[in-house]
Amino acid sequence: MVRCRHLVKNAGEMMNKTNLIGYSYSLEEGKLARDDGRLLSVRVETSLACNMRCRYCAWDSGVPLTDEIGFDTLKSFISDGIEKGIRSVIIIGGGEPTIYKHFRELVEFIDSKGIIPVVITNGLTVTPEFSTFLYEHNCSVLLKNDSFDEETQNYLSGVQGAFKKMQASLKNLIDAGFTKEHEEGLRLGLSFVATKKNIDEIGRLWRFCRDNNIYPNLELLNPIGRAEENADAIIPEHEETNRIINEVKNIDEEYGLHHKVQPTCLQHLYSMYLNVEGHVQPCGAIRIKDFNYSDYSSLDECYDSPYFKRIRGIEKHLDEKAELTYFNM
Repeated sequence: MVRCRHLVKNAGEMMNKTNLIGYSYSLEEGKLARDDGRLLSVRVETSLACNMRCRYCAWDSGVPLTDEIGFDTLKSFISDGIEKGIRSVIIIGGGEPTIYKHFRELVEFIDSKGIIPVVITNGLTVTPEFSTFLYEHNCSVLLKNDSFDEETQNYLSGVQGAFKKMQASLKNLIDAGFTKEHEEGLRLGLSFVATKKNIDEIGRLWRFCRDNNIYPNLELLNPIGRAEENADAIIPEHEETNRIINEVKNIDEEYGLHHKVQPTCLQHLYSMYLNVEGHVQPCGAIRIKDFNYSDYSSLDECYDSPYFKRIRGIEKHLDEKAELTYFNM
């Protein structure tokens, strides 16, 4: 998992052309939900089990914990979210969610409630049949794709042969219909982490997304876990990070998308996060252990706690006139 970068949009209509359905919510929507005591989404981890060993993984994912939350707990948390008005569930995994033994049941459960499942995946398991399953269950998909260079992608993934499988999964998702135009926004995104190895390719990845009806998701490294272990090889200089942020901003100017950089995340306004140990958090990056879901009768108790009330009020210190599209985890 990595830190995110958010770009501020000026026009609501324009946002629909670049918004990943169920994943991106505007500042206005977030503030309205907060003020009404509602949520727009919840995010859930399934397991730390993973079929990759990404060199930048902050969670050091790979092996599941012995005491990870059960499927019934996930369903209960999501049901509580539905009571709070959620429109989507972002399935993050912690590791790779599509190898979770109850993954299809989870997607079917979310879809059956009229809620959008948003699947974040590295793509190693995304076959043509699997792509069709995701499409038919109204999923949005955020697919890992750090590079179009085979050697670079395999290195960053920590798995030889990952590149070919990831490129095949991208084709499978496109063939299943994920890049078709949709009035509410986009259903397919590519997520790429800015590292020393691929930073000069970010502009190309960004243009590919804009040219193919795909949501571009630029992520910045959180230097903990394996990212800290590989820091010298993968973490770019601050100046390089700023350069690439300005580059994608300028690229979007070419496409008629005008924005400025806003280096903050506003998930705390409208979302809550359940990690694999059952801890409820404002987002994935804030790893607190004060609110274990098993200790509460419902999500409402966590939502109404002084801590989460205070978190939802942080936005008062930001620009209240901005409207945001998210480039999230």
